[in-house]
Amino acid sequence: MNAKEVVRALRCCSNVDTRKPDCENCPLFSTRLCVKTMLEGAADMLDSLQAQLFEYDAFAAEYGIDGKTMLTLAKSQIRTAQDNVKLQEQLADSQRRERAAVEAINRMAEYIVTYGRVDYYLCDDIPKELHLKYQPKNDGNYQNSPCAKCVAEYFMCGADAEIAFEGRE
Repeated sequence: MNAKEVVRALRCCSNVDTRKPDCENCPLFSTRLCVKTMLEGAADMLDSLQAQLFEYDAFAAEYGIDGKTMLTLAKSQIRTAQDNVKLQEQLADSQRRERAAVEAINRMAEYIVTYGRVDYYLCDDIPKELHLKYQPKNDGNYQNSPCAKCVAEYFMCGADAEIAFEGRE
């Protein structure tokens, strides 16, 4: 007998409402010596549960705690694991949005440079090290046209600085 059948049989035999057994709904209705079978099943189930409880208590004792404390810790670990899953999902979403924002800035910079919307005043604002990073031959004399990578990184650095500044307020 499984646990559900044992519990159902016990409830049928101890019908509190009528004080009479409810044999028709009992899983052991057609079994010879049904009460004996039910009681043996209940005893087996209790023995099994007692053995499991003893095993858990022995395991908890190895760590110097009781079974109830171990159960509390296990529940806490499950909640922590669930919270970690949520945090990982939020992190993945944030990383996806960050990649999308970087891609948008790169596309905007490419658009600005390609359609001639960058003048040399913007290039004057961009630090020389940044120019040289993407245009090693650029010595500041505007021999090269503006570079989309340079413009994108310039705006990304500005956004990073603003975000860092906002975090200090």
